[in-house]
Amino acid sequence: MKKKIILCLVIIILALIGIIFSSSLTNNYEEIIIEKPAEENDETEYADNKYKLLWEENYQYNSDYDGEIIFESGLLSQSFVSAKKALSSYTFYTYNNKIVTDYETCESGPCSLNDVYLRMNYKDMSYDAGGTCFMDYRNSLDYDQNIIIYGHHYSQNLDPERQLFFTPLEKLLSLENYENNKYITLVTRNGIRRYEIVYVYTFDTSSEEQYSRLQFFRTTYDIDYDGNEDPGYYDKYIENVEAVKLYDTGLKLQNTDNTLTLQTCLADTSKGVEIIVAREIERLEYQNSK
Repeated sequence: MKKKIILCLVIIILALIGIIFSSSLTNNYEEIIIEKPAEENDETEYADNKYKLLWEENYQYNSDYDGEIIFESGLLSQSFVSAKKALSSYTFYTYNNKIVTDYETCESGPCSLNDVYLRMNYKDMSYDAGGTCFMDYRNSLDYDQNIIIYGHHYSQNLDPERQLFFTPLEKLLSLENYENNKYITLVTRNGIRRYEIVYVYTFDTSSEEQYSRLQFFRTTYDIDYDGNEDPGYYDKYIENVEAVKLYDTGLKLQNTDNTLTLQTCLADTSKGVEIIVAREIERLEYQNSK
């Protein structure tokens, strides 16, 4: 009888040990599943490498290459360059497709440093009717408050799919397309910047009044086009844009915001342009950035 009791106790003890051991294994397994910092870091590093490799690949074509502008919705993805080195004797095409050798030889018509990539592919410097999307020659990604990028808008017969250069931006003229296309990623040498569109408006290039009230082309809002201090202009600009915006996004610029301004032409008009103003909401440096 005693042997049976002892045997039963041994079986019970072994069963309890098995339950405890099994429970311990289960808890350890759950902890392993929950802890995934390494995998998350791998994903972040993968994203970093993807953008860095993209930048490095395109920079090899041309040292004027500055980065990529990518709508997170897939609406648009374009490389952009800077024309800031135009004075070092380029051969390029003016607005009327006339070849000139550099900035100093543009006496025959409207021409500026911003004209360099109007009709030129940055990868092989060949003639291209759509040119290359470009950042204003006065801009610096390192310190400017307002980054300005220009791109061509194509007519229906030249771009029936409405996908070339800045043509897709025409969709943002309608409120119904805003919500799905309001986030923009800017890929730069050192990292990425994320923006959220605040305003969409049209600008009449024949209007002196609009040139005075809506100077989207300032690289720093409270400094005028000639580099003179103009305190308070940013507040005036916000007020004036509020009056002409095409629709209410539910957002408003603050006079401390850094911005990205996109300009492209309007369809069927030679006088108007579309302006998109986005505010910077995040800036991330690459993990291995030097």
